[in-house]
Amino acid sequence: MPDELKKGIPSFAKIRKNNPSGYILRKDISEKTGGLLNAGTMANFDSKGIGIKGRVKIGRNTAYPVNEVIKYLQSKTCPVCNGVIKD
Repeated sequence: MPDELKKGIPSFAKIRKNNPSGYILRKDISEKTGGLLNAGTMANFDSKGIGIKGRVKIGRNTAYPVNEVIKYLQSKTCPVCNGVIKD
């Protein structure tokens, strides 16, 4: 099993590596996560209080800490084996 997988959940290490600033702008989140997250959806989740933790506003831009984006993705990920979701 690759080192990147822990209990079947990827580490998303490439996201951390490709964002050395430590933050991802909301408008770029789809590109930076390979389409796993959408800027509009994240804005809606933020307004409901269920979005990625630690977001900051810089002028009109919203940015998320890379580590929190990765934690969020890992929390929403579940392993699938032969088409069956494993608990």
